[in-house]
Order: sequence, then C-alpha cells, then structure tokens
Amino acid sequence: GTAAAFDSEGHKANAGIWWYLDFARAHGKPLIVPEWGVAPGSTGGNTTGDNPVFVTKMFEVFQNAHSTSHLAGECYFDDAMGSGNVDSDLINGGNPRSAAEYLRLY
Repeated sequence: GTAAAFDSEGHKANAGIWWYLDFARAHGKPLIVPEWGVAPGSTGGNTTGDNPVFVTKMFEVFQNAHSTSHLAGECYFDDAMGSGNVDSDLINGGNPRSAAEYLRLY
C-alpha cells in the first residue's frame, strides 16, 4: 500500500480513519482506535503486507488527532505470525520493515 491508497481509503465515509477522526471532531468527541496493525495474513483482499507506509500513515492520523486533543488512545494489535489470524507481529521478527518504522516513530 501506498500513502495515496491509505489516504483514499482513509477518507471513505463511514469506514475510513480520517472520516472517523473528522466525525469525532465534529461531535466534540475523542478518537480511540482499540486495535490496528499491518495485516499480511488477512484474507479476502484485506491485507497490508509488511507495510511501513501503513504504520507511518496511522502515526500521522494519531499525531493529527493528538494535536487538537482528539486522541483518547490507540493500541497496536500484535498478532503472532502463523497464528491463522492477521500476522501483525512486530515484536518477534515478523514484519521487519513495519517493525523498524514503528520503533522509529514511537
């Protein structure tokens, strides 16, 4: 995924992360993202792969929300590689490019 693809998806009504942030701001509410992560193991075309751009763009969303006091929290979902789920691991050697970007940003 590219930054342009992220932004395109992120602005989709009722589905995109930027849309949700705008909605929260418009209603005087904070944004909380209880679970996010890269998803190379996802099926059905809903996959990011080992994608440091996705990590960077999510960080940008969170920084943007924080800059106007609209970030209540976010949590990276670190799913073990080969677990049969999304394989979002950043801790145990999975997704090394995404893990390096996460460490650089956070």
